[in-house]
Amino acid sequence: MFDLDGTLVDTSAIETWREKRSWHECIRHFHLTRVNPHVHLLLQSIQNKKIGIVTNAPYIYAEPLLKHHGIRYDALISYEKNQKNKPYPDPLFRCAQHMNVHIEHCIYVGNEPTDIAAAKAAGCTSVAYANTYSEVEQLLVYMPHLIIKNFSDLQYTLTEEKHMQKIARECFEQALEEKQKGNSWGYFRYLNEASDHGHGLAQYYLAKVLRKNPHLLYEGKNIRDLLYGAVMKMIPEAVFELGQLFEQENKWRKQNIFIVLLLIWITPQHNIFLQR
Repeated sequence: MFDLDGTLVDTSAIETWREKRSWHECIRHFHLTRVNPHVHLLLQSIQNKKIGIVTNAPYIYAEPLLKHHGIRYDALISYEKNQKNKPYPDPLFRCAQHMNVHIEHCIYVGNEPTDIAAAKAAGCTSVAYANTYSEVEQLLVYMPHLIIKNFSDLQYTLTEEKHMQKIARECFEQALEEKQKGNSWGYFRYLNEASDHGHGLAQYYLAKVLRKNPHLLYEGKNIRDLLYGAVMKMIPEAVFELGQLFEQENKWRKQNIFIVLLLIWITPQHNIFLQR
């Protein structure tokens, strides 16, 4: 199950009309909207699964938008005036019922806190779509089950998860064995391989190793990306460490803002400076 605006389709270009609820103007400007990257590839790869759309937008807007972009679905649950809408779980329950599936077997993907809240309240798997660091930071506090930065990540998870998880788990277990033997190079090698196969805890451990041994960094490896990779799989240690990092960065920003304001104040011609 998917949210619509901002998740499947980038409708930022018509946001002004959406906020005014000028639905006919929105429809006239659908040519300004675009499907988010890899959405169609994902939907093609899961043709054996039922697709539901749950949106707080009205049907008169949502249905033609989906049709305009050729997005297939089995159920569309839109805004209903006399019903509870997101963040209440009720529309997700209605969607599952329309598709004749149990809600606990469903995944709901959205890009807003209301989407995460609705999914968790409904008891289904909550996947947050966030394609920038700042969006990850904003949605992380709502504790979704998984965060994806693009839909190829979700395609990978849904279509290759079991096979890749097995390889990643075996590599990670081998890494721990090498560490127990005192073979640091073997530990790094298998940890790196497990990380490449998407093992969240391996990504976190690898970030720690590379932080202490920056000479091991090579092209394509980035400590921050590894940490974020672990966070997006909701590895508790990584989430905690990222929280500390945010706190440090916020302190740094506050200190620098204070210094800038102080410099402005003590500058003899601060009035002219402020006017500029």
